[in-house]
Amino acid sequence: MHKYLGVALLIPALAAVAPAAGAADIADGTYGFKVFRDGDPIGTHTLTARHEGGDLVLDIAVDIKVKIAFITAYRYEQTRREVWRDGRLIAFESDTNDDGKKAKTSGKLEGDMLVVTGPDGTQKVRHDIISNSWWNPDIAKQSELLNSFDSKILKVKVEDAGEESVETAAGPVKAHRYVIAGDLKREVWYDAQGRWVHMRTGRGGTPVDWVLQ
Repeated sequence: MHKYLGVALLIPALAAVAPAAGAADIADGTYGFKVFRDGDPIGTHTLTARHEGGDLVLDIAVDIKVKIAFITAYRYEQTRREVWRDGRLIAFESDTNDDGKKAKTSGKLEGDMLVVTGPDGTQKVRHDIISNSWWNPDIAKQSELLNSFDSKILKVKVEDAGEESVETAAGPVKAHRYVIAGDLKREVWYDAQGRWVHMRTGRGGTPVDWVLQ
């Protein structure tokens, strides 16, 4: 049985909620990022999108390994499925290993609340919350995000740093850079079509970049 079959079975029973105004969407296909630490490749982040009826189904796979002298000093692995309807996250499951710290999380829409379960138990959060799976440019409008690792609420402040040129595997593209501060610190770039094209974090004081392939 597919590990995410449970998410698929939840969908027909979910209550309807009003569509989000100008709901973000993404075309069917596979979007791959290479991850670099201080210029050296350390992993991949892949997002596969498909539409089933009125739902957007996203499969996310992250595999990052930092090696020092042939020894793996840090490892991050995640598999995640999200189901979106009318711009709302209505169901998800994920399995993450953050350098030995493991977390399984899940969530589904029940009435007008998203019921999420993580390492610290089950809680209800507002139905229009957005996860930090990065594909959605509406992240730039948020003051709270649902952590894809443990389903905790992250308090954030997002600043629009303006448009600039950023590198992708296909060459430089014009994109808006957003600086995220608070419980989560990132820089993330979206192009004029709202497509996620780049991300940067400074974990351990060393820049780590996600570059669209």
